[in-house]
Parts: sequence; structure tokens; C-alpha cells
Amino acid sequence: MKQKRLYDRRTRPKVIRPGDKVLVFLPTDTNKLLMQWKGPFEVVRQVARNDCKIKVGKDKFKVFHANMLKVHIDREVSQEAETAVMMAVIETVGERID
Repeated sequence: MKQKRLYDRRTRPKVIRPGDKVLVFLPTDTNKLLMQWKGPFEVVRQVARNDCKIKVGKDKFKVFHANMLKVHIDREVSQEAETAVMMAVIETVGERID
């Protein structure tokens, strides 16, 4: 019981809701021992406390344990950052012409 108490002190439950985008930790196509995050996929529903049904394809669904999932957060590119990148590209192209 002491080990459980010590373990539970630092653990936090994963909160994954239907409609969330998640990454799934799966083996690579070439080597089953190498794992990588694939996705994002949409969560359809929570099957059990630690299991979620994920929409993998157009009409294909699979159930994954919460340990194999990570919530995906979309990056939003600000207008200023996009403008800075475009200016850097223009400057680089201008240097090559001169």
C-alpha cells in the first residue's frame, strides 16, 4: 500500500473528451520496435475509464488505452510571424540575384 500511495501522489488523470484531437503512439511502418506519434485523430467517445474510441480512417474506428494517446494542440501562426518568414524569404532570394 505504501508504494501505491507514493505513486498516486504525483499522478494526474488524462482528460480526453469526445471531439478532441489526439496523437497515437504506434509502431513505424518499417520496424515494429520503433514507435512514433501518428495523427492527429479525432476521439469519438470514451469506452472505459482509460480507453477511447478513435476515428482512424474514413469509416474505421479503433480503441486505444489512454497511455497510448496524447492530446494534440494545433499551432496557430500569427500574422506577424508569417510576415517575418515571408520577408526573410524575399531577402534571401534578393541576395542570390545580386
